[in-house]
Amino acid sequence: MTNPGPQASFAAPLFDDNPAILDLLGFDAVAEVVARVVTAGGLDPVTVGIHSAWGGGSPPR
Repeated sequence: MTNPGPQASFAAPLFDDNPAILDLLGFDAVAEVVARVVTAGGLDPVTVGIHSAWGGGSPPR
């Protein structure tokens, strides 16, 4: 009889990388304002900055 190796004793949900339908983080209001500013005529050039703590939003390596 062979040992099949260690087995996971828990089930972790997997999440895909598709855009969410429901805004669970509450960013809809910010996203709408940014979209209006970026697409408005006569405001060129426009710069949008995204700020967070060090490492915030960066993918794990």
